[in-house]
Amino acid sequence: MNAAEAAAALGIASSFDRRTVGEADAQAWGAALADIRLADARDAIVAHYRETREWIMPADIIRRVRVIRRERLVGVTPPTPPAVLADQPRREQRWQQAARTALADGATEDQAIAHACGVLGVDVPPPLPGPNPGRLRALMAGKATTNGGTDG
Repeated sequence: MNAAEAAAALGIASSFDRRTVGEADAQAWGAALADIRLADARDAIVAHYRETREWIMPADIIRRVRVIRRERLVGVTPPTPPAVLADQPRREQRWQQAARTALADGATEDQAIAHACGVLGVDVPPPLPGPNPGRLRALMAGKATTNGGTDG
């Protein structure tokens, strides 16, 4: 999270607790929440104030975001790594971790695959034949054909 995003998060918090927010606050919170997404911080702030009147601090947000990320992974199987990594267990582990991180951040399966491939510098594999969540959403939105192409 950068300072501008931290200022937005602080703005959300100030709606609940009437704190004043300045540039120094935004800089400090941005540094403390550097690896937190604004959407997750927003959800954590709202959840916090639904349960308590206590003033929220970065540690409270980090703790709640960890729970949010763990909940996203419940029952989720990371996508299968590309075949090019099949004989490279350490790189395959790194790929799996990158995919899990993306999924925990709220990425779709297709986004997680692309992210993990980008981290390891391998080509993104073509979509598997048959339905998958990303293709199904596209089909339902009328943006893809049943053969995997798009309707431009």
